[in-house]
Amino acid sequence: MYRLTLSFLLACSLSFAATPLPYANLGDKIYNSTGLYKKLMPELPHLKSKIETYLQHVKAIKAMGFEAEMNSASGKDYLKELRKLEHERESILISINADLYNAMDANKATLFQTLILSGLVDLDKVGDDVLPFYKQHFKKGSIDVLDEMLLEQERYRNSARKMHVDYTKQVEMRRISR
Repeated sequence: MYRLTLSFLLACSLSFAATPLPYANLGDKIYNSTGLYKKLMPELPHLKSKIETYLQHVKAIKAMGFEAEMNSASGKDYLKELRKLEHERESILISINADLYNAMDANKATLFQTLILSGLVDLDKVGDDVLPFYKQHFKKGSIDVLDEMLLEQERYRNSARKMHVDYTKQVEMRRISR
């Protein structure tokens, strides 16, 4: 009876899964970001066809993933298609980053803000380039994510200054004690 109940619960949880379980680390990253791309399409009309094609591929591969969940023989094909999909995603992200830099060069603050708030720009990679533009074109509090990055930079600078002062005091104390 216990096994029957457990297998029933497992079957129910698999049938209600939002994304396929095989290769979930790669798949979830792809499947969970599709809404972000849909929201960004009106802002980037030159990428609309590329994004639409990508979203169609995502839908087809997701169906393939649910099939691979039931039939492990198709798992290799699913993984191969997921990798192709990841390359498509990276290609779109490269285009979005290029649009971000073009927006900064052309002083298009609204497009800049839209791209930053889209959640598709990796701020760890472009933060050093983005922050000076943000400081120049926006007042504090406009984009919370960038405000946090500025605060973190300031904390780091203050910590480095304090460590430098402490170190110079230690060196001076050693010199005096000699």
